[in-house]
Amino acid sequence: MENTVLNKWGLNEFTIENLENDNIEFLGRIVTEGDKIYKVATVNGILNGEVSGKMEYSASGREDFPAVGDWVILDRNDLNTGNGVI
Repeated sequence: MENTVLNKWGLNEFTIENLENDNIEFLGRIVTEGDKIYKVATVNGILNGEVSGKMEYSASGREDFPAVGDWVILDRNDLNTGNGVI
């Protein structure tokens, strides 16, 4: 495993092997959470993230949302604009 940035956040072989998507460019670990905005550690630094509308709508409680320490994939078109969608 060569991703030393995410290794510092606890990335390991088990996590990589269990990813459905091989592209880890937008893989991140939630490091803080606020009111609908998350700070996500990625290979490109700390990015803002927010849950998708579908996730928010279908959630029945707090346990259905990501929490600090969870690994997530951000849906982003680029690194320069807007929040990533979890």
